[in-house]
This record gives sequence, structure tokens and C-alpha cells, in this order.
Amino acid sequence: MRLAATPAVVFRFAFRISAFFTLLAFLTSAPSAQIKSAVITGGVVDPSGAAVPGVSVSVVNQETNVTTPTITDDTGSFTVPYLAPGVYTVNVEGAGIGFAKYSQTNITLATAQTVQLKIPLKIGETSETVSVVSDVAALQTSNATVQSAINERAVEALPNITHNAFSYAALQAGVVPRGLFGNTMNTTSFGIGIDGRRQASAVGINGGAAFSNDVILDGVSIQGSAWNETAVMPNQDALQEVRTVTNNYSAEYGRAMGVVIFTTKGGSNDFHGSSFYRVRNEALNANSFFNNANKLERGPFKSHTFGGTLGGPIIRDRAFFFVSYEGLRFHRGYDYLLTVPTGDERNGDFSNTYVAAGGKAVPIKIFDPFDVTRIGTTSTYQRAQFPTFADSQGVVRTSPLPATRLNAFGRALLNAFPMPNRTPD
Repeated sequence: MRLAATPAVVFRFAFRISAFFTLLAFLTSAPSAQIKSAVITGGVVDPSGAAVPGVSVSVVNQETNVTTPTITDDTGSFTVPYLAPGVYTVNVEGAGIGFAKYSQTNITLATAQTVQLKIPLKIGETSETVSVVSDVAALQTSNATVQSAINERAVEALPNITHNAFSYAALQAGVVPRGLFGNTMNTTSFGIGIDGRRQASAVGINGGAAFSNDVILDGVSIQGSAWNETAVMPNQDALQEVRTVTNNYSAEYGRAMGVVIFTTKGGSNDFHGSSFYRVRNEALNANSFFNNANKLERGPFKSHTFGGTLGGPIIRDRAFFFVSYEGLRFHRGYDYLLTVPTGDERNGDFSNTYVAAGGKAVPIKIFDPFDVTRIGTTSTYQRAQFPTFADSQGVVRTSPLPATRLNAFGRALLNAFPMPNRTPD
């Protein structure tokens, strides 16, 4: 039996197909960030110290329950790469060859870290399990890179008035703030715009200058093309780790004096979230030196920063999500010295308008764009000057323009400018 393809059936079919490919796009985009990965490697030996080949090894993320299996090679060694930073359990199955199961928990992996394990199997029943708990951080013995990190707990506990993620890099050995990095009173302290991002990322590593470092977010370089400043300001509440590589870095970091590596959090089998609201105002701020000199009051300074994070499972043990948001509302008064049209100029009277000529102020000359004379047979035309008059001191000035020559639209546009409120210099 064949069914007729009604418009409703076609619409539902097309909707399901588009929804499937949309979900597929989201799910397949996640692995691109796994460049920020870590590695667990090791060897499996028997009680005599001999290598045990062909043993099943599984590495389990304790937060997501995602399992990565592998098998030891002929030398009893195994390597599990591309692991997201987090806490892991390593299980070794000795069934069939007379060894008890082995399980080591609480193995903490940081960004770009390689953890080496030596796993001794014991003779026993297949139902027996030897459990080991890792309570201390594993030593980095696979390379000579000099690096240190600020973990998630430190990020949550340490105060950060500007919400600048680079402040955690500046806490590490060999890292020195440069320029206006610590200035909290100007607009650039919020990391907005190229000047703000330059100020926020102005750190020197091992005596180097600012903007000579690589900046990496989840495995991707986020350096700006103008000044090598950061092009992205990470949300502080979304950070899992801030790592700084100061010396002897590997070839993958070969284009910089030092490296600042930001790693963001990821989703897990449990829902986790946070929210924040920070306010800064002028209540306890001192007035500036120039305001005091000009007898001006302290200007307003009101900053409101708000946002949050949310992570959890899409499909338990399979797919996860994590999102963050940070908003900023900033209000501050500024004093600018600008030139605006005077009342006489708005009415076409430029007799008291001056321009600089030869280092002196001279009355302006205005030429009529509608009264031109061709010079000989050339393609050059000379505009006629508007009428002038000589004042009591013999200074030639431009006479007020006729009201008929003033454009109504132009006069209306001038009304958008404020009137002068000080005497010109």
C-alpha cells in the first residue's frame, strides 16, 4: 500500500531532517575544542615486574562517565590521548590471565598534562579488585616545561575587581603586569575594545615585554592581529584552569616569549550553574587631580557586571553542554573641550571667527561656491570672496552673510550642537 505525500507529511519529514542535522552540527562541533586535551600513559606489570601485554585498560571521566578503552601493547604499555581536563579513574581488567582487577581513582588531569602510571597487577580471582586512590598530583616527568596553574577553586575564591582572567596569570611565578594592567578606574579596565583588551592582557613573562606572549583559549590561539593582544576576554566564572608556561615550552608553543592557556569548564552528568552580579560605584572613590585643580566635582562611576554559567547532560554518559554569559553596563561622566558654532556663526556672522596662519590667528576668509570665474583658458576656476569690511583697527573681516544664503536644513542641523559655555582661548 502506498501513502499519498500530503503537504503536512512532507513538512513534518522536512522538519525532522533539518532538526537532525542541526543537532548533529552541535554535537560534532564539540570535539574541535579537545585540542586542550591531556594524556594518560603507563605500563602494566605482573608481581615479578614483567610487562603484561594484551590487557584491557579503560579510562573513565568521573564527572561524565565517558569511557575511553585501550589495550596494552607487546611491552605492556598504553597511551590514552585527547582527554579533557578533569578527574579520571583507570581500570585494568586481568580476567582470563589470573590477575585481579585494578582500579585507580581520583587521577587529576590538567591542560596539556601527561600523567604516567605504573600499574602492578596482583594474582587473584577475577571478582577481586585492587583499588588505589590518587591523593597527590602526579609529577610531570615527560618534559621539562616550566609551568604553573591556577585551578577552578582558586578562581572562585580569589577576589578580582575587574573580572580580568589575566589577573590569575599575573599571580604565577615569572609573570609581571605591564603598563596600565592594574588600573581599575578607566574604561579600558573592562577589556572592551582594542585598547581595553591590550590593557587587560599586558603581562610580561620571564622579563619579556607585553604582547610578546601567545594566548590560548581551549586549544585555539586568540591573539589579535594588531598588537598581539587577546582578542577574547574569557568569562571568569567559566574558567576551569589558567595555566602559564614560562620556560622550556614544547614546539607547539614556539612563537612566543611565554604562553597563557585558558581552559573553560564542560558539562557533566549533573546540572551545575552559577550566577553573579557585581556593582562598582564612586561612593569611595577619590576625585582626580585635574578635577580638584579646576574645582570640578567627582564624576559618576557606575559599573554593573552580571551573568552566569550552566552545564549539564544532553544525553547521559554521551553528550553534554556548557554555556556562559557575561554582561556589562557602565556609566561615567566625561569632560571634553570641543569647538562648537557660536551664536553669531549660526546666523551667518563670521566676522569674529579666526584661523591659524603663519603661527598667528587671522580673521577667516569665506568664498562663494556659486560665484566662480574661469582663469583664462585653463580648467581652473576662482571663487569670489564674500564682501569684507575693515574694523576700527584696520583689520579686514568677512561681512555677515545674507540671510537668503543660509540653508534652512543646515541651520536646523546646527541646532543639534550645544551652545558654547566658556570663553575661547
